[in-house]
Amino acid sequence: MRFIFLLPVGLVLLCSDVCGQFPPLKLEPQEIERLAKSEIPTIPYCELLRNPKLFDQKLIRIRGIYALTGGEYSNLYDPSCLNSPTPEEKVRFETETWVWFDEAYETQTNPGIAKIFAQLRDFYGWADVIVVAKFFGSEKHGRYGHLSSARFMLDVVRIEHVQPVNPG
Repeated sequence: MRFIFLLPVGLVLLCSDVCGQFPPLKLEPQEIERLAKSEIPTIPYCELLRNPKLFDQKLIRIRGIYALTGGEYSNLYDPSCLNSPTPEEKVRFETETWVWFDEAYETQTNPGIAKIFAQLRDFYGWADVIVVAKFFGSEKHGRYGHLSSARFMLDVVRIEHVQPVNPG
C-alpha cells in the first residue's frame, strides 16, 4: 500500500527535475534558415552574463568551454569572466548556463565536427566550442537543467568548432 502512495509522489519529483531540463520553445523554421547567413552576431560569454535580457530569445554565436559532467550537467562557461573565484563561486558560475541541443544541430553541424563532439560526449569531457544557439536569459522562463540549477539556457542549433580541453 505504501508503494502505491509513494509512486505518484516519486513521479511528481522526477517530473519536476526532468521537466526543468527541456527548452520551453522550439526553433522556428525561419530561424534555422538564418543559419546559412552570416547575420548571426558573435557575443562574448562575459557580455551575455552582464546583459542577458538584451539577448533573450535571440539567435547568437558564442564561444566558451562546454562541460558535460556525469550525464546530468551540460553547461557552457568562460573561465576568463571570473577573477580568483572561491570554489563555491566557480561551481555556481560553471553551471549557470545550461546547454540543450535542438534536433536541428545534427543536420546543421559539419559531420567531422559532429563526430568529434559525439566522442567528447561519450566520455563526459570538456571542450572549447563555438556554437550557434538561441539564448534564453529572462527570469520569466524559469530555471533550466538538472535540478533547475541554471539561470540561462542555450538551445544549440549548430556547432562550428570543437577542441577538447583539460578541465581547469
